[in-house]
Amino acid sequence: MDNLYLVSWSNGAVTDTLQISDFTELSATISDANGCRAVSDTVVFIPLTSPLKPQIFQWQDSLFTTNAAYYQWYWNGNPVQGGNNSYLIVQDTGYYRVEVFLSNGCSAVSDDIYIAHIALSSRAFSEDFFQVYPNPSNGELYFKSLKPADIIIYDASGKKIETSFQITEKQISVAKGYYILEIRIGEKRYYEKVVVI
Repeated sequence: MDNLYLVSWSNGAVTDTLQISDFTELSATISDANGCRAVSDTVVFIPLTSPLKPQIFQWQDSLFTTNAAYYQWYWNGNPVQGGNNSYLIVQDTGYYRVEVFLSNGCSAVSDDIYIAHIALSSRAFSEDFFQVYPNPSNGELYFKSLKPADIIIYDASGKKIETSFQITEKQISVAKGYYILEIRIGEKRYYEKVVVI
């Protein structure tokens, strides 16, 4: 700024420009050599934060990632059409990654994960056997387990919509859409995709 003017900030800085990295409220006072002053409005600075680098988890034919506002999955470096949920059903061998976005638009990208084949579940042969049926469903699902289980139901956006604890049977009613059931039996976690039509 011209040397005939002095800029002082409400945080005590005396400089023409100011770099802000933290949440703060600021105003500026501009004074000239004659003692005339003008004070700006107070401005609130909210720094944009980026999400943490997302992690990818595989279970059977699906990939899952951490919660975010928005998602974009990539296969071999190319966006997957319709791949904008917290999970992705794997269709082909290749490299997969996910980009997650906060509501402020900031994003972070996971490392690539190579999927050579679709993993098969061994739970049908284990002591943790459980069933979720029918799938697809018309809105009524049934859960049965040999052991008490905790169930967490997520919608297609990754939002938690229902939680049940230590159950062996449950009737579940949900609207049309795609859901992921997280089933916890002891220290183990299983994930079931459910389609309601």
